[in-house]
Amino acid sequence: MNLAAPAEARPIGPTLDNLTPRAAAALVRQHLDPADTREFLRSSPAKLAGVGIIAMVLCVIAGVVTALTAAERSAGLDEMLTETEPFSVSAQQLYSALSVADAAASTAFISGGIEPPAVRAAYLQALGSAAASTTGSAAGDEPPGSPARVELSSIAAQLPTYAGLVETARADNRIGLPVGASYLGEASHLMQATVLPLAEQLYEQRSEAVEETLNRFDQPPWLALTLLALSLITLAFAQFYLLRRWRRVFNPGLVVASLAMLIMVLWVGLATSLAAADTHEALDDGAIPTDMLTSARIYAQQARSAETLKLSRRDTSGQYDQAFDQKIDALRGVLANYPSDASGSGILSDARQQIDAWVAAHNRMNDAFARTDYSTAVAIAVGPGDDDSMAHFEALDDDLEQGIAETRDELRADTSRAARALQGVVPGAFGLAAIAVLCVVVGMIPRLREYR
Repeated sequence: MNLAAPAEARPIGPTLDNLTPRAAAALVRQHLDPADTREFLRSSPAKLAGVGIIAMVLCVIAGVVTALTAAERSAGLDEMLTETEPFSVSAQQLYSALSVADAAASTAFISGGIEPPAVRAAYLQALGSAAASTTGSAAGDEPPGSPARVELSSIAAQLPTYAGLVETARADNRIGLPVGASYLGEASHLMQATVLPLAEQLYEQRSEAVEETLNRFDQPPWLALTLLALSLITLAFAQFYLLRRWRRVFNPGLVVASLAMLIMVLWVGLATSLAAADTHEALDDGAIPTDMLTSARIYAQQARSAETLKLSRRDTSGQYDQAFDQKIDALRGVLANYPSDASGSGILSDARQQIDAWVAAHNRMNDAFARTDYSTAVAIAVGPGDDDSMAHFEALDDDLEQGIAETRDELRADTSRAARALQGVVPGAFGLAAIAVLCVVVGMIPRLREYR
């Protein structure tokens, strides 16, 4: 029996397992030949995969940037509502309390003998409120050693000295010792030259922080919107590319991905535009008017301090009259530049009338003082009459306080609306970006499989 010749064994192709290291390296270099790589990159599968990868990368980048931008804005607005703006109000109240305390101390002194109980109560309440603010909400969350903490510590350290000088002046005044006026002058100088400038500096820092936050967010996030638009354009190009090369009108995956990115563009564009508009309104109708009315109130309080100090020190040099006139002019300038359509504008008419009536009373006080009729001058300055200086100053201060409250309400309402407009944008951006990427993969895989 003839046995058939054994079949010739099939040659085994070279692999990395049956080659020497040198031969294996040569085989790898052969497959990574630049010419072969260029040829593959020019092929339809590579172009198709490249378009899909670019579309997915852009969708991911656009979604992440959009989510991070919305998260930053939402967190910044929430911080503004819970920390920055309340700290600014507390700093303003600290300054006001210090100024009221100083004016009340001077008013009590020129009243002579035992001061009216209401004036004494106003002084003690204002001083206590100021002392509490130096360790309370005006401090905010500033770390130890920060400028705000240093300023508050300096104010807290000076308050006992000021209070001691006032009590010494009060005791001397009650027994008719002229040296009491010197103690009161020293106390007022400490307040006007050291304590109040520190409080004003603190308020300016807090107010600038509010305006800085609003200025950062009063424009739409152009980078995020640009990336979203670019990703949408890329998806549209991918659709056109598939149409031109494969004559397929619609790719379901790319259609859904484009729809997801279009929803994100519309949603993010609308939400951030509304938030930016509300933030801009909070700045123009809230923060800036609040700052203007606060400055006006500070000028009024400084003018009142100059008026009472003139009588307590029986000054004839004219320095306190000059200070009074300067502060009144500054006060009028602020009210003249106040936006007529902003919140708080309703108090402007009455505030201007109170200023005019106050200046008229001040002039009558000066006339009496020039005639050496000190008792009449004092009565005009601190008397209970409706045409006296105290009545007009208190009415003006109430108007300004009401205006500040209205502008603050506007500021907080606009900021709250801006924050609410951004709700849901962060998870929505991540979710829609993930959907878009998944749909691109689903849409591209069937086309790539056609090349197997």
